[in-house]
Amino acid sequence: MLSIEDERRIVATVLRYATAIDGRDWPLFRSCFATAFRGDYGQFGSRWYSGDEIAAWLEEAHRQIGVTMHRMSNIVVTGSGITATERTYGDVVVVGERGPQDPVHTFINIYEGELQKFGAEWKFVRRNMSVLLRDGCPLGGI
Repeated sequence: MLSIEDERRIVATVLRYATAIDGRDWPLFRSCFATAFRGDYGQFGSRWYSGDEIAAWLEEAHRQIGVTMHRMSNIVVTGSGITATERTYGDVVVVGERGPQDPVHTFINIYEGELQKFGAEWKFVRRNMSVLLRDGCPLGGI
């Protein structure tokens, strides 16, 4: 089993991921990932094979949009030793680059990942995202 402190640090990694995107803090975002990382955000057609790749892709993608708000909830963590898994619900709001006059989009996502402990830090070694709803319309499944 994971210690309470390890669970807290894993949840902190999940929340740091969301906070970094919304704050456009790409060094902070990059700190969430191990060098050897695999990611698949299916409906966006994007797969990455390193922490640097996903960070560069998201930085570029967020240059073309306005304010975002990633709210993470129902974070379930399991594991032992230096490996763990997480499953998280994401409720994401995206505003167009011109602000309130642009459309506002909402996404309901499921994130599933594997993390590894490096010293005291937990980092993603794998993370997948599935979009369940976009603007209220079903796109995927649980």
